[in-house]
Amino acid sequence: MATTPSPYTPTIRHRRRDPVPLAVWPVAQRSAQYQRAGRYHPGCAAHPGKMLPALARCIVAEYSRPGQLVVDPLAGTGTTLVEAALLGRRAIGVELEARWADLARENAEHVLRPEHRQLVELHQGDATDLATLLGDDSGRVDLVCTSPPYACDVGNVDKANWDRGGDLCPTDERNYSTDKANLGHARGAAYEGAMATIYGACFAVLRPGGILAVVTKNTRRKGRTVCPSARAPHGGRRVSR
Repeated sequence: MATTPSPYTPTIRHRRRDPVPLAVWPVAQRSAQYQRAGRYHPGCAAHPGKMLPALARCIVAEYSRPGQLVVDPLAGTGTTLVEAALLGRRAIGVELEARWADLARENAEHVLRPEHRQLVELHQGDATDLATLLGDDSGRVDLVCTSPPYACDVGNVDKANWDRGGDLCPTDERNYSTDKANLGHARGAAYEGAMATIYGACFAVLRPGGILAVVTKNTRRKGRTVCPSARAPHGGRRVSR
């Protein structure tokens, strides 16, 4: 029987002068729950749309080198930051919501040893102001790796609440925040416009030849699928300036 590659091992290699390749990575042989079990802070369960740890690790390993700078402008619970630090990369995260920013810090403390923890930096702030938040690191970023909101309702199933006659997914726990101004509540053209602004902010902080990797899904609008990453500068491909 053929063995399955580890979800934490990149499966492709390419020369740095080549275009960013297309690939299929085996990163979901274990569920997200079990990828985090015994590693991440249990409070992560409260976040409705987390980055898959194995996927973050593959992206970081494939598109950056040890010692380089990885940024997540929509850091959430800090999965990308943790996995990047474990691979010896500097990792800077930006997260708008205070409770998720606090949880990202807790994850760094919970998962990382001191030598890796010192590689992580987290700012609570708006991703559209990325250049200001990064300061001297703006224009020096090797990889931006992020998973934006999906432009649809997301939340955590609460079976106990359902048994009590309440909502299966309580409304106050949906879409990352109770603040309607949060990007998680945006839909349609409003979402696309907000993400275009964030992608522009990402492009501005990348070094020449840096890479923007977006983990998302196609949405539907007026009966057609829309590729959010196509709104990124140069369609999300390797950029040169």
